Amino acid sequence: MSDRYAYFVYGYDYLVRDEIERLPYSEYRSSSVWRCAEDKWECFKFRDRQWHPVVGHMKVPDHAAMQPITAERASELVRNKALWTRYFAYYSSENDWDIEQSPTTVVRTLINGPDLKPDEIFWGRQRGWTRTLALIEFLNQGRHSKPPHLVEIDANDADRIVWEVFDIRGATEL
Repeated sequence: MSDRYAYFVYGYDYLVRDEIERLPYSEYRSSSVWRCAEDKWECFKFRDRQWHPVVGHMKVPDHAAMQPITAERASELVRNKALWTRYFAYYSSENDWDIEQSPTTVVRTLINGPDLKPDEIFWGRQRGWTRTLALIEFLNQGRHSKPPHLVEIDANDADRIVWEVFDIRGATEL
């Protein structure tokens, strides 16, 4: 990372059961890495692992919600994609979760920046990850007649579920 830039992280919307809360940045919880030099802002995107200038529809987050970080910490964050991936156990309904049924698969989402990111679900027929609307359906339960129920888990639990359900190991390797 360059000393000519000031680096920042921005907190993210955190899913807590059926509510979304804006949580402040912590070492383990942020949604994007930003840098600024002479009032010119850029955001790092994992899609192509590049810094992108703020143009068009992209907006710089509220400065009060951003936290300064060192160039070294920014370098660590942009090198480690696993820090930016969240996993959810997928249940067909909240009732299945309530009666302690096993999850049927795993959903993952990449937390990174102001651009749209496709959520993915592990699908046995394809023996891999494919795009899904499960997270959107879960977050917008009033708009969907049978939304799935998702419970946030870590990468180890996600691997275990995929192995138990589909007999495939290493699904969370990025």
